[in-house]
Amino acid sequence: MASEENNVAAETKEVQETAPETKTETKEAPEQPAAPAPEPQPPKPVVRKTNFEKDIVYLYQFSRTPVVPSLSPYCLKVETWLRLAGLKYENVDHKMKYRSKKGQLPFIELNGEEIADSSVIIKELGQQFTKDLDIILDNSQKNVSHAMISMIENHLFWVVMWWRTKQADNIIKGYKVNLQHALGTRIPNGILNFFFKFSYGRKVCDDGLKKVKA
Repeated sequence: MASEENNVAAETKEVQETAPETKTETKEAPEQPAAPAPEPQPPKPVVRKTNFEKDIVYLYQFSRTPVVPSLSPYCLKVETWLRLAGLKYENVDHKMKYRSKKGQLPFIELNGEEIADSSVIIKELGQQFTKDLDIILDNSQKNVSHAMISMIENHLFWVVMWWRTKQADNIIKGYKVNLQHALGTRIPNGILNFFFKFSYGRKVCDDGLKKVKA
């Protein structure tokens, strides 16, 4: 009896070993598209004026001289607009240490927010404080105004810059520019004058000459 059971078990094992293996195919789930990575947010500009007052415009520009409010036409443009618009503003004497996130002067800070580029500054302030100096102009006058601004900023500006760099010594004397004060450094003015004339001046002169010829 035991031998019969052993024979049956052996036959069963043999059948199992010789039976063809049946492969079960597993369907792979379709790959889900990867979620797009969130775009990195640009770093928030550092606010220099931490103890700011509400709705006061803090203007950062080139240092003043005894005879002109600013050597930069764009800085002068922004300050002139602020005066004409009647907005409260404060000139920050930063000895030209600071630049905007775009590396420019002028820029402003308003209620803890940085705004750079003279045209953008005027546009943003005009919208926030409802100031439009061209509101009394008709369409024809606005077209003339736009043409004049474009000519001055894109063409006449480079002529003036080219002339200034060719007359660097006279510019420093005529405008009574104290480069030590303007740059916030103790380097002797003689060295600074040399640098202004032969380094910065030449670069601006070359760039300006290309713009003038264009």
